[in-house]
Amino acid sequence: MDWINYKNYSHYNQLEQLYKVGLQDYQKFVNTDIRYFSEDITKSYSHIPWPENVDWHMQPLIRGGQVLETYKPYWGHTITFAKNIPGLISLNVNFVDAHSIVPDHKDDMPMLLEVDEWRKKLGYITVIGIDVPGETIEESGFHVNHNKKHLKNGDIITIDGSNVHGSWNNTDKRRVTFYVSINKDYYVNV
Repeated sequence: MDWINYKNYSHYNQLEQLYKVGLQDYQKFVNTDIRYFSEDITKSYSHIPWPENVDWHMQPLIRGGQVLETYKPYWGHTITFAKNIPGLISLNVNFVDAHSIVPDHKDDMPMLLEVDEWRKKLGYITVIGIDVPGETIEESGFHVNHNKKHLKNGDIITIDGSNVHGSWNNTDKRRVTFYVSINKDYYVNV
């Protein structure tokens, strides 16, 4: 199965609310260059051979169920809300810059599991569009097993991260999404 209906999560309305809360926090620094206060994925995982066209930054807000205090000043309302979402394992804010990609990968690759202990209990991954440029799938999109989807602001998509997935941003603006991992036990009919 390539795409999972996010409404199969027993508390899916909390994902919809997370978008609204997160959008309010994001408005505080929507025009800020986030490189100065976020992690560069290519440096955090420097042992992975990254293609040249990757400009991907992340702000981990909750990891392994634990709040990371570093980003609380920016995402305070989001963290307060998200830490009570049933089954939530992790919440990251992903920033993919203009004309950049997220290379094809699986979240259960051994290299990632060795680095991040919290990933040993992988959940289903939900991506929530916070600030997504582009009007077409060619401009900005995601794929699972090469089955493509366009994501707009407020859209919510769910995948099994153990499948091959990736994304692209062929626009002149950065793309901002929430990347949420939730325990698979909280899903029905999957």
